[in-house]
Amino acid sequence: MINQKRKKGNIFFLFILIFALNSTMLNASENECKKLDIKCKTKKFIDETKKFQKKGLKDSKQQIDKTKKKIGDSKDNILKSLSK
Repeated sequence: MINQKRKKGNIFFLFILIFALNSTMLNASENECKKLDIKCKTKKFIDETKKFQKKGLKDSKQQIDKTKKKIGDSKDNILKSLSK
């Protein structure tokens, strides 16, 4: 009877331990700022702004390259149609 209680206690302890470790691992990956933590919120805002600007820069470079290619293609098409 005592052995059964110990086994149940060990299983219960193991379950609690796994649950606690899992929840702490999940919290470690999140980088949430506290309610009045201005330094953390400012850093997060700056990082998000930099990420957005880098994304916008890449998109605008791609758009400029596409536009240059379209202009070159249309110029070639116009010259071909004029030479006929």
